[in-house]
Amino acid sequence: MANVLPPFPSFSVHEDNASVGPRWKKWLKRFEMYLTAHDVKDATRKRTLLLYSAGEEVSDIFETLPDQREEKDYAKAVTALNAYFQPKVNKTYEIYLFRNASQNSSESLDSYCTWLRRLAQTCKFANEDEEIKSHIVLSCLSSRLR
Repeated sequence: MANVLPPFPSFSVHEDNASVGPRWKKWLKRFEMYLTAHDVKDATRKRTLLLYSAGEEVSDIFETLPDQREEKDYAKAVTALNAYFQPKVNKTYEIYLFRNASQNSSESLDSYCTWLRRLAQTCKFANEDEEIKSHIVLSCLSSRLR
């Protein structure tokens, strides 16, 4: 019997144009965990699963990328798609999201800090730790911590 893999959710290119770069990075990371979990090692099979799982929108984009239609290597396909999606990071919008983040009343400080770290990754701050610390001081719920 053939090794049948369960379906993996596709990537929605046009869901939110302002965050397509970070969403692609997150989707690809989850997809690579999926490949590892199902012990997929062959580069051609990985590439085929990537394009099939990513969905029709990504497949259509991939077909327009130079030198990709005949290529069978997974790593080269990922590099080409990263080059297409990653420049689409809107740094100003990402900083806006970071600056407007506030701690929820039921959220622990650790959880809030983790969320800020995730948001800061796409902001390209010169000193990410300092920005996070400053934002926690300005926006956390604990007056004692401030």
